[in-house]
Amino acid sequence: MKPSVAFKLKASSLNSSKAKYQLADLMHMSRTSFYRKFKSITDISPKDYIFNFIQKS
Repeated sequence: MKPSVAFKLKASSLNSSKAKYQLADLMHMSRTSFYRKFKSITDISPKDYIFNFIQKS
């Protein structure tokens, strides 16, 4: 994940239910396309990734 995206995710105090939609918007992608691309790269869903990211913070 690009540092600028991680910063925006952390700085905006997103909850995981809205974060996945806002990340898709940040990437200028539809939610469906973002989900498929993210899952193909990371092997986990955006929701799970965000949950893990928030837990580590």
